[in-house]
Amino acid sequence: MWETIGEEIYKRRSNNHKSNYTQLKRYFVTNGIVDDLLLAPVIEKCSRFRTILSFVLADRLEFSVRKIDNETKLEEWGVEECERVGVSLANFIRKRDSGEAALEAWRYHFDQLNFLFDEVEGFSKFMSIIANNMFKDSIYGTMYRVGLEQC
Repeated sequence: MWETIGEEIYKRRSNNHKSNYTQLKRYFVTNGIVDDLLLAPVIEKCSRFRTILSFVLADRLEFSVRKIDNETKLEEWGVEECERVGVSLANFIRKRDSGEAALEAWRYHFDQLNFLFDEVEGFSKFMSIIANNMFKDSIYGTMYRVGLEQC
């Protein structure tokens, strides 16, 4: 189920996080996923999951990964932390040779995410689908990797 959701969500993405948030909300409500047991553990641990995902899907170019306090729990993240975490995945994708490698770097950099990957069944596959699609489609990553190969 997570795989299907990942593919559907990725198809609906835009480069605007606000539009992505609206699309995510509409998708989850329309498909009855809001109250579903599938999403409940994610929302329980990270109530702003849709905010993070809306920034991930925006695929915004950043030149560095901004930090957040490691002591801040996932449940306490505000919009600013969600933006930093979400936008940073694009940076990791740009600098890695696969979506999987980018996800591992993202998890390592933001330890708080490990709960979602380790404890929520199917979540890792869901994020892999999104990261691999971003890796394949990201113009910034392609330009970066091709530019480095030319040097």
